[in-house]
Amino acid sequence: MPNILTYYIRTLLTFLDKLLPMKVFERLQPGVQYVLMLLLSQSVCAFQDQATMNSDDLLVSYSEKNNLTRSPDQGITIHIYRNGDAFVSVPETMKLSGQYHALLEQDKIDALWTLLIDEKLLTFNAQSLREALIKEQQLLKQSRAIVTTVSDKSVSVLEFYPNRYKPQGLAGEEENAVRRITWSGLRWDAAHHPQIEVLQLLYAVQKSLLSILNQDDLQHIDQ
Repeated sequence: MPNILTYYIRTLLTFLDKLLPMKVFERLQPGVQYVLMLLLSQSVCAFQDQATMNSDDLLVSYSEKNNLTRSPDQGITIHIYRNGDAFVSVPETMKLSGQYHALLEQDKIDALWTLLIDEKLLTFNAQSLREALIKEQQLLKQSRAIVTTVSDKSVSVLEFYPNRYKPQGLAGEEENAVRRITWSGLRWDAAHHPQIEVLQLLYAVQKSLLSILNQDDLQHIDQ
């Protein structure tokens, strides 16, 4: 991260050198350099440290791990805040391991929010949906159709606050109202049950969140 600060400071000093008379620039340079370093370092630290974020501004948190792994640290976690700050943690067991930060564009947040406040997600009932899928599997077995086994062992946990952004998703409820969805084998279920809208919706949310890892502005946070 110091390399980034050096780059910006040099760029700004070069600009001021061309803008100001030589004598004026020589007098101001030490003070300007100090102020720039202070401001830029504070700016970088602000987005690097998730601990500085206000918990009341959290919109979405997402985690995904293999259900064969007992350790809670062996999964991807994503946190998105109202201002667009996104923090991603990738475990050491994965290729892109580390802590990352990205700033989401307004249209990406709005698109994700549209998915989240869909009535089907706000009223999601994991138990009833799982029972429906089991019943469907039983009917397939009775008809002697080929039944494939679930190969996706991942567990996804989505938690979001429907009233912390506009438009609000839960009329009449407080701003801190929260919805939590836990589902195992989401990719497999979404692929094998395209007719179930809520699974497709949940899968779309998952893809949107994981796409943050492919953003051009994704930056590794020094620990």
